[in-house]
Amino acid sequence: MGYYSFVALARHPVALPDPLVMLGEGVNVFTALVDDLPDFLSTLAGEDVEVKQVNALDGLDPVPVESLLLPGEEPTPALRLLSTK
Repeated sequence: MGYYSFVALARHPVALPDPLVMLGEGVNVFTALVDDLPDFLSTLAGEDVEVKQVNALDGLDPVPVESLLLPGEEPTPALRLLSTK
């Protein structure tokens, strides 16, 4: 099972039950937890959805809290909590 982000072009509204994905007509950006990526891409193609980009999101390192701040900005209490995990 993998966690992915997708950029896809739907020619008409599409609703898939598993994983639960609802696409509107036009460009859609979404994430999904997928058991079998080639099968999921085939399902999308069968619904006349053109997948433009797929990105694997598993195994990414956490973003350092410092990178979320503007120059000279101090972390808020909520951001301090994130940095302790």
